[in-house]
Amino acid sequence: MTPRAAKNLEEIAYRPRGRFPHGSIGAHPSAAPGGTGVFRDAVPFARCPDARRIDLRATIRDPFGETYVRRFEQRMAIDLYALVDLSGSMRYRGAVPRLALASQLCMTLAYSATRIGDRFGLIGFDGAARRDAMLPATRVRGAAM
Repeated sequence: MTPRAAKNLEEIAYRPRGRFPHGSIGAHPSAAPGGTGVFRDAVPFARCPDARRIDLRATIRDPFGETYVRRFEQRMAIDLYALVDLSGSMRYRGAVPRLALASQLCMTLAYSATRIGDRFGLIGFDGAARRDAMLPATRVRGAAM
C-alpha cells in the first residue's frame, strides 16, 4: 500500500470488552497487574506484597495504620481477525460490489490494528475455511493490506 492510499483510509476505533491475560505491550487493558503503566488502585500490602510499590500517602491517610501498595494496569496488544464470507452471494453486484466493500473494510481494520500495535489476520470461508484466503495475524502493514 502506498503512503498516498494510506492517507485516504479512515481509522476504526475498536475497543474489545474485558481484560486480556497474555501478550505484548499494546493499547488494551491487561488482566495482569504490573509495575508500570496506568495507576489502577491502592490495595493493602497483605493482598499484594510488593515492598517496591508501597504508597506512603495512602498508608499515612489510613486511620487503622495499614500499609498500602500501588497497583498499575499494564496494556496489552491483541490479535484482531476478520472473518470474511467468500461464498457466491458476495459476487452479487448491486449498488455497491459486496466483495469490494468487504475488502475496503478489511484494509481499514488492518490499518487501524497495525497502527496501534495489534496484529491483524484474515480468515476467508465459503462452505468451510479456505486455505488460500487465510492470513495469519501479523503486525506488518504491507502484508495485512
